[in-house]
Amino acid sequence: MKIVITGHAGFLGLNLTSNFLKKNYSVIGLDNKKTRVFKKYKNFSQHKVNLSNSKKIYSLFNKIKKVDIIIHVAAKQPFKKDTHLQKYLKTNFDGTKNILEACKDFKIKNIIYCSSFSVYGSEKSPIREDTTPNPRNTYGLSKYLGESLVRYFADKFNINSTILRLDGIYGNNQNLPGLIKTLFKSAIRNKEILLFNKGKLKRNQVYVEDVVVAINLVIKKIKKFKFEIFNIGGQKPISSLDISKKIIKICKSKSKIILSNKSLNFSQDIFLDINKAKKLLNFKPNVIENNLKKMFQNVE
Repeated sequence: MKIVITGHAGFLGLNLTSNFLKKNYSVIGLDNKKTRVFKKYKNFSQHKVNLSNSKKIYSLFNKIKKVDIIIHVAAKQPFKKDTHLQKYLKTNFDGTKNILEACKDFKIKNIIYCSSFSVYGSEKSPIREDTTPNPRNTYGLSKYLGESLVRYFADKFNINSTILRLDGIYGNNQNLPGLIKTLFKSAIRNKEILLFNKGKLKRNQVYVEDVVVAINLVIKKIKKFKFEIFNIGGQKPISSLDISKKIIKICKSKSKIILSNKSLNFSQDIFLDINKAKKLLNFKPNVIENNLKKMFQNVE
């Protein structure tokens, strides 16, 4: 199988590329930077390219030829309070458009688009796929506009397309700050752990290895789906307080938990209903204790 992965040098992209190469798939990585991680693999090649440059994307796919599937991971991620919409549209909309144009022009019939729970906004949880999107920030809006492009190209040009709305992904070497990564750092150093909303709010963030499993499951069935949207999250919702307690136990830490009434980013539970993925994909995310133990073995 010949797979193109956009954003192959990023957090999820690296994990996907490693998984596919070990299965002896031919992997072609597209990113705005290169990596030396996979230099020993003969079935791997990579190209440094800006996805928003339509001419370079067209020229590149003209050379690649015959691709079985594109896994479109690349995206400008939310960083602090950056609300400049154009910055997100350049990669998340224009880049997606160029990848889809390549699918159309070079007869690539399968694509998986990695989206985000951010497209939903602050809807009441558990959030199902048929919930009307209402993005809570410019990043979520740019991802939803990308989804709309995928749907359009799927309908007009008969491209088998699957959209995965991912909850926050955690794991070793994640390139964005996140609750679980922050908790591990504090617990390992025996520092106090401050939890907002008294640690009561629930999420079902997803371990990166579970996302890789989900994408492999989609690859097997993508031609049957034609077009589908799946929520991909952790096994079950869990509060930040319960996660903290588990991490403290795993690390054998002396950290004390401080519960604050203040809210930060979210003021209510936000988690995804993943029953559709369980039913149609047979997706079974691992229990969080096992994922946290794996992460601790290699934590930075």
